[in-house]
Amino acid sequence: MTRRRLDRRDDRGVVATYVALLAGPLLLVTGLVVDGGGKISTYIEASNLASGAARAGAQAVDQDALYQTGEVVLLEDEAEERATGYLLAAGGVEDFSVDVNAAGDTVTVSVTLVHDPKMLPTGAQAITAEASATALRGVEVGG
Repeated sequence: MTRRRLDRRDDRGVVATYVALLAGPLLLVTGLVVDGGGKISTYIEASNLASGAARAGAQAVDQDALYQTGEVVLLEDEAEERATGYLLAAGGVEDFSVDVNAAGDTVTVSVTLVHDPKMLPTGAQAITAEASATALRGVEVGG
């Protein structure tokens, strides 16, 4: 029977130790990247939806008044209906508000979207992204 001599420079198992020590922090950083990117993506989506809905609402112009007098008049009910229809057609938007100001000829839309974290252990706490956009009615006249 041969005895094996213990060598102090034996490095077996060192890689396993490094992997065990770095796995947690690497997963945390990955979670920050994935869920941080999801938050940014959700905010951009909310901003795009709010802008599109505001533009859709601002297109509700009284065409009879435009053709007869040349004045651009925003139709409040139709503007709100168009903006709401835009958001409902987009799908997944449950929390929004549409404010039509016929006197100022503006349509303001606020949208709130929710992003559920995929990797970070935040419990039941969802991440919300809010965006608001205002569109001014108008008709450009070419010259």
